[in-house]
Amino acid sequence: MCALALGTARVASAGPVTTIGEIRSTRVGPGFAPAKDAFPEMPATAPASYCWAGEDGVFWSFGVTDDGQKIQLTGIHGIGRAPAGRPVIP
Repeated sequence: MCALALGTARVASAGPVTTIGEIRSTRVGPGFAPAKDAFPEMPATAPASYCWAGEDGVFWSFGVTDDGQKIQLTGIHGIGRAPAGRPVIP
């Protein structure tokens, strides 16, 4: 799913597979929900995945669907290697 939505050259880490409902419920920081209205034409039970893209200490987290749609969730700077999974930003 990540390669379809982001292109293989951009994918730094992929997974886990989850659902659109989980992507919509992702919280970043103190209550910010960047994907709360994402993919409105798709049911909450549809498959989705968390993906990270970037390099050189700058990475962006995305929620993606199995048909290649994407939404950016957050970004992080100054780390050595790509995070994986759901973004956890306090």
